[in-house]
Amino acid sequence: MPAAGEFLNSTGKTVKIQAINRVTLARLQAARNIPQPPTYEVTLAGGGKETHEHTADTINTPEERLLWDAYQLKLRTEQVEFNQRFFEFVVTFGIASEPPDDGWERRYQRFGLVVPDDPLERKLFWVENEILVTADDAARLFQAVLQLGETDKEAAEQIAAGFRAGAQRDADTEAEEGEE
Repeated sequence: MPAAGEFLNSTGKTVKIQAINRVTLARLQAARNIPQPPTYEVTLAGGGKETHEHTADTINTPEERLLWDAYQLKLRTEQVEFNQRFFEFVVTFGIASEPPDDGWERRYQRFGLVVPDDPLERKLFWVENEILVTADDAARLFQAVLQLGETDKEAAEQIAAGFRAGAQRDADTEAEEGEE
């Protein structure tokens, strides 16, 4: 069992973790650029027009289907980009430990993988490859860091579950692509 302020991964490695400022976390969320759904107009009885957002149930024409599909793609893309920013944010501000000077990077370099020189990029590489070995490691780390910052326990559990599901989808997609 790790001590308070520590995270123990599935391979037995421990890193120090720290709380993330809730205001900064809220700013990260507020900075999202979530696309707006396509719209349609309805003519009112008095002759005026009213604009409504499309839903999956209001698509009636091939043109609307194209707009809806493009919107759905933009939504998925934005979510993937936000998840990456969120991951990097948690690693940058939630993990107090820095990569050790024990030669870990030589294993990656031996196989032609480039370990970044930039300190932040190097830390991200280290965490992605040495600390967050499984999807469960990532989910548990995020939950632990968010709970240190007094984020609502239920919200932290939902975020953790979302990362588990996202990692499973990514693994399934990679497996399908490998079969082709």
